[in-house]
Amino acid sequence: SGFAYSTTLGGASVGLTFSDGGSTAAVGDGGIDTAASKHPSTSFGVTYPVADTGLTVFGGLGTMGQGDGKNIDSEIIGATYAFGPATFGYQVNTNDDSDTAVKDLQTTMASIAFNINENMAISYGFQNTDNGSGTDQEATGISASYTMGALALKAYNNSVGNSGHVAGETLEKTEWALSVAI
Repeated sequence: SGFAYSTTLGGASVGLTFSDGGSTAAVGDGGIDTAASKHPSTSFGVTYPVADTGLTVFGGLGTMGQGDGKNIDSEIIGATYAFGPATFGYQVNTNDDSDTAVKDLQTTMASIAFNINENMAISYGFQNTDNGSGTDQEATGISASYTMGALALKAYNNSVGNSGHVAGETLEKTEWALSVAI
């Protein structure tokens, strides 16, 4: 059980959450993990659109209680900037695990999205995650879409280098989709 609270103060959206860790949690296979953490988790975040500049800044802090009694402290800071048909984004996340046997993470992300016209858009993004091992996990993605009436053509290509921080371990996926609304 826990609670969540959000409000707007001086134009900024502010959120606060708390979980006592005593509840169960859903797992990926549709089951329920009844051994969820008994340790509390908290988070606090702020999003602030800077006047009419197109710039939005955001940040947050959190502590995630773990089943082993240890905590992961997280910090997030970032910004987006929209100008005309383009939007740029940048974000840095850190996870500091109190378990010294677990590597801490620092993730840097950036993206750009561009609306070419009312029917076509493209975007590109990258993510670099450093766990202190000397082998950074690097992900990139590019996507495009074109719509015309009821027809939509979409494509993307995502790749991950050094997946799981294993040197040379590469994953890649490309997908094309054509849909028609009837």
